[in-house]
Amino acid sequence: MTQQQYPTSHIRLLHRLLLTSGFCATLTAVISIVCIPNALTQQRGLPKLMTLASGLLATEASRRLSKQWTELADVTTDLDILDRRENITWYQQVISSVKQVTVKYSQRWLDANIISDPVTYWLNTGKNGLPLKHLLIVGGTGDGKSTLIQSFASRLSGWQFQVFDVDGTVDDWLFVKPEQRVYDLTDIEAAMVDDLALLEERILSRREAGKRWTDTPRLTIAEELPALVSSSDTAANWVVNHAKRGRKPLLFIAAIAQNDTVKNLGLEGDADLRDSCFTRIYLGSKARERARKLGNDVLLRWLEEFPHGRFIVDDKPCQWVVNNNQSTSTTSQTATLTSSQLPNTSPEFTNNLPTISDGIVSKTVEASLEMGGSGFTAEVVAMKNAVEAARLRGCSDTNIITEVLGFSGRRYAEGKRLLAMLETTSNPML
Repeated sequence: MTQQQYPTSHIRLLHRLLLTSGFCATLTAVISIVCIPNALTQQRGLPKLMTLASGLLATEASRRLSKQWTELADVTTDLDILDRRENITWYQQVISSVKQVTVKYSQRWLDANIISDPVTYWLNTGKNGLPLKHLLIVGGTGDGKSTLIQSFASRLSGWQFQVFDVDGTVDDWLFVKPEQRVYDLTDIEAAMVDDLALLEERILSRREAGKRWTDTPRLTIAEELPALVSSSDTAANWVVNHAKRGRKPLLFIAAIAQNDTVKNLGLEGDADLRDSCFTRIYLGSKARERARKLGNDVLLRWLEEFPHGRFIVDDKPCQWVVNNNQSTSTTSQTATLTSSQLPNTSPEFTNNLPTISDGIVSKTVEASLEMGGSGFTAEVVAMKNAVEAARLRGCSDTNIITEVLGFSGRRYAEGKRLLAMLETTSNPML
């Protein structure tokens, strides 16, 4: 393709003519101002007549030059606009002629970049088994954000934990010490102030001790961080300071949100901080949205095959069955599950699940009361089998409570308590 010729412009010449005519009009005006008063003071004679005539001619010339200068200025303005349009058109033609370079993803890329253990991946961002990034978990309602972070926590042996959750209850976050669960907004703000003081204290301690410095790593989970940022002036400062300075003092945060915009995360105007300081995890519908935004059709199809157990970590595919009761050993096993064991919502999977009849669902509360005895009723055994089968498929707590156990709406909390009892009580009959 031949190079488009740059459009010829005469605007510079017009500007020069405009300046010249303006200078001439000004000069003739000065001549008329000098000549006419001088002629009036002279005695009668030829010199007076010539001076007066020169002044009058200069006045008329100045008037005509001023009029032409005004007309020329208007024409120059119009031509300047046309010239700019021609330049824009030329640049657009040149840019459109450049071939767009797009990244093409393939199945080979997918197989080469798949992450089977996101916890290990996150820990390996740093050295000595300690991460160098914070966590950002993005997902819609029911996508398993809380379940995922609890699975992470089950792998972090020797860590301290803290939770900020304005919508939390005493039944939530049971793996965290009660005194480290903060639910009230005022208490959360006070805890954030204490965190900032602890951050400065650890930074100073690390500076004085040098390479010998060590301390217990701590992970603070901020449930629905955008709600905290919008409700508290301290939250944004807390996020920014921990994102920039909290990693080396081993004070990490796990931000849980339904979107990843920097404004909602308290990082407005600093998108680089979000991209460079956080390991970003996208779940469920948010993972599919991210794949579409990346233009990665291969990743999108891969995510749609199994809605549960597949998500995105740092724009890479991750295949991991999430279980909020995972231990180190069980997690290592789930990392090597075959494709037939991965989460599935197909009719074949639904039909193969141990079914719970309406009669059993209506008796779940009564049946659960028998767990404290020496054995279990057949109904409870059926429910435990159904829950275990769903866990193997990577279903989240929400899916199990609503789809397997049949609790929804106002009875959701009841189903949540029942699920906890089913998974924490051993069955001597099995």
